[in-house]
Amino acid sequence: MPKPFVNPSGLCVCGCGEPVSRLYAPGHQHAPRLDYELMRRLHEEGLSAPQIAERVGCTPRTVTRWRRQEGLTRVIPATAGAPATPERLEQARRLLDDGASYQEVSRTLGMHERTLMRHFPGRGWSKREGGRLGAYVTQMNRQMNRKAA
Repeated sequence: MPKPFVNPSGLCVCGCGEPVSRLYAPGHQHAPRLDYELMRRLHEEGLSAPQIAERVGCTPRTVTRWRRQEGLTRVIPATAGAPATPERLEQARRLLDDGASYQEVSRTLGMHERTLMRHFPGRGWSKREGGRLGAYVTQMNRQMNRKAA
C-alpha cells in the first residue's frame, strides 16, 4: 500500500471535497488527482522528484514519468559544468570538513564527484567503512525495535 499523504488542507486531494486527513483513508475509494500545474511550478523551482512527490501526494516515480511525458528534463544546477574555481573548491572543502560526502557536495555545488575526489583525495569513506556503518546501524535498529516491543 502506498505511503499515506497528509494533506495540509484536510480535504481529499482527488477533488471530491471530502474532509479526510489522509489520501488513503479507510473507505475512501477515489484515485488521487494530481495537480499538474503545481508539479510544473515545483519543477521550475528546481525541486527534486522526491520533494515534488511529497508536496503533491504521489510517488517520486510518478513525478519522473510525468517529467518524461512532458519532455521536461531534470533541473541541473547553474553551476554544473563550471570550472573548479578556488572559491568553489573552498566551499567544497568546508562541506567535506563538516562531514558531507562527495555525493552531497557534488549535488550541492554541481561539481562532479571525480573532480572532488581529485582535489580532495581520501576524504570519502571506503566501501568497507560504509559497509561497517550500515551493519552497525542495522544492528542498533534491531536492538531498539526489541526494546520497544
